[in-house]
Amino acid sequence: MDVTRPIRLRKAHPSRRDPRYFHKLFRQLAPYNFGALRLDEGLTFGETATGRYMMRMTPGELIETTIFAEKAWEPHVSRLAGMVLARTPGVVLDIGANIGASTVPLAIQHPDCRFHCFEPHPLVFEKLKANIGLNRLTNVRLMNSAVSDDPGSTLRFFAQKNDDNMGLSSLSLNPDIRDYDEILVGVVGVDRFLVDVPGRVVLMKIDTQGHEARVLASARETIRRDRPVVIFEFEDEYFGSERDLRAAKDFVHDFFAEQDYLLYSIQAGVDFYPRMDIRSRYNGDILAVPAPGDAVT
Repeated sequence: MDVTRPIRLRKAHPSRRDPRYFHKLFRQLAPYNFGALRLDEGLTFGETATGRYMMRMTPGELIETTIFAEKAWEPHVSRLAGMVLARTPGVVLDIGANIGASTVPLAIQHPDCRFHCFEPHPLVFEKLKANIGLNRLTNVRLMNSAVSDDPGSTLRFFAQKNDDNMGLSSLSLNPDIRDYDEILVGVVGVDRFLVDVPGRVVLMKIDTQGHEARVLASARETIRRDRPVVIFEFEDEYFGSERDLRAAKDFVHDFFAEQDYLLYSIQAGVDFYPRMDIRSRYNGDILAVPAPGDAVT
């Protein structure tokens, strides 16, 4: 293998490139029925190692159409999360759960785990709720709220609309947000939320478009006590100024150093996760784990 060559991404499925893909497909497959079909919404199926699951689908929407075409969303992240849960069942927090593309297959495969999903965007939350219902999952609890270190308050939320991924919405305005509604959303903090939740947190997944530092700040006691694996996204471009970016990076670095955690970079298609320093330039997913030798009881 020539390691000097960049890894090439697969070409996008025709359903992502051609807005009339399903019109052409069904006009050919079912011409008699064509007039009865609403091709702007429907259901699709993802796949796990143990079976299939249903998801609502709006053709052209990034996550849903990817599940249609590839049968999974970010399978490298799901495999990593599934490996953690197979070894240590417990409580899972999906913060920025979007439509449930991660939680649904994991909850099906790990019925002995309890999943708590947080999603502040009201329209995305309705899809999340529908997908949990479609798959009749009883081990998932849903919260239509943001997570931050100021629980009990409300925060301004930039709710993206008319886009192929409304989950890019955020508590801070970033380059991915174009057409949006500005709304107020309720806020919970991880430590306070878990006061009445039994069990040990074994996995936290955080995808909050630049708000990761404040999510972690709200979970300081939980991480100190339970020592969960943390999978989170960090994108330099989501910060409005170099000062804000530096402050967030320094906080995340110091937070995990104080907790005696190590950070590793996750890259799709490569089963090698290099150690990393988040204070350098970075866009992508990160794995945070307790340092070797850390006692977990």
